[in-house]
Amino acid sequence: MVNRLCKVLCLLALVDGTLCYANDFEWRKAGLWEVSIRKDGESVMRAVKVQQCSDAASEPDVLLSILPGQERCAPLEVVRSSAGTVIKTHCEVHGIKVDSQMTMSGNFGVAYRGKFNVRYASGSVPAPQMGDVFFEARWIGPCAPSQLPGDMVLSNGITVNVLKDKKANENEHEHEHGHHE
Repeated sequence: MVNRLCKVLCLLALVDGTLCYANDFEWRKAGLWEVSIRKDGESVMRAVKVQQCSDAASEPDVLLSILPGQERCAPLEVVRSSAGTVIKTHCEVHGIKVDSQMTMSGNFGVAYRGKFNVRYASGSVPAPQMGDVFFEARWIGPCAPSQLPGDMVLSNGITVNVLKDKKANENEHEHEHGHHE
């Protein structure tokens, strides 16, 4: 659902938060972003780098593509405050609930940084937790002519398109459960 953010009312969750509609929210500048990702306690030298090609329509999905478990999600919760932006997702992957919280600050046209945390809940069996993951991003420039919005170049050089992967995942889920639209 590339357009899901255009339909979502951002929720007020912080005392100094700003209530906003997602289509009024200032997402990242369109173009090519380099994002460095590392786990808490790891050296910056061990950071994994990806490049993301984004435009206005793909931006919410591309931005959140660094979060694991972003399938079958409820509407996003987005809150802006003086401290930055907080995005919460509530999703379900193979019957496991996945709750994520991403906190970001900076200039979404040039560079920003933040962290995210993902919690897995699988009923009575404790699920592994990953702890805080830190990221830094910078705008490189326009996407290459051969790139499509949603393209993400992984650290090993392989390019995946997060929009196509998401659509394929949604189609697979509909097929497995007999839901047809």
